[in-house]
Amino acid sequence: MTPGSLLDRIDDQHALEFLASMVRIKTYSGTAGEGELARFMAGAIGELGMTADLTEVEPGRLNAIGRWPGAGGGSSLLFNGHLDTNPATDGWTVDPLGGLYDDDFIYGIGVSNMKAGDAAAELVARLEGAATGFRRVIGRGGHGLIIQINFVK
Repeated sequence: MTPGSLLDRIDDQHALEFLASMVRIKTYSGTAGEGELARFMAGAIGELGMTADLTEVEPGRLNAIGRWPGAGGGSSLLFNGHLDTNPATDGWTVDPLGGLYDDDFIYGIGVSNMKAGDAAAELVARLEGAATGFRRVIGRGGHGLIIQINFVK
C-alpha cells in the first residue's frame, strides 16, 4: 500500500461532514456538550469496529476510549486530542457552531483547536480499517480522545 493509494481512499465529503458535526456540538470546557461530543466520538469509534468506552475523568467530563487490538511486534503511532473549546467571542461573521464549509474552508469554534485534529484521527483510523498490515489500539488521555496505531512488522 502506497501513501497515494491511501489518500485515494479518503472520502472528502465524510471528512467534512464529520468535522462539521463536531463543530455543531457546543463543547465549552466543563459543559454537558463535552460529554455529548465524547459520546459522538465513541459512537464513531464503535462504527469502525473498535470496542468503545467512555471514562469519566472528572465529574461530568468524559474521555472517548476505544480499543482495536493488534497482533503485536510493530511500532506505534499515537494521536491525542481534546474535545473541549473555549467559548466563542464576539466578532464572528458566521455562526461559530454552524459547522459551515465551502470549497476553501470549514468555519467554526474548535476547528483550529482541536476538533480538526480529532476528526483527522478518526479519518486515519477509518483509512486503517481499509488497509492491511496494521493493528490498531485506541486509548485514553485527558479530556478527549487518543488514537494509537500500531504497525505490524
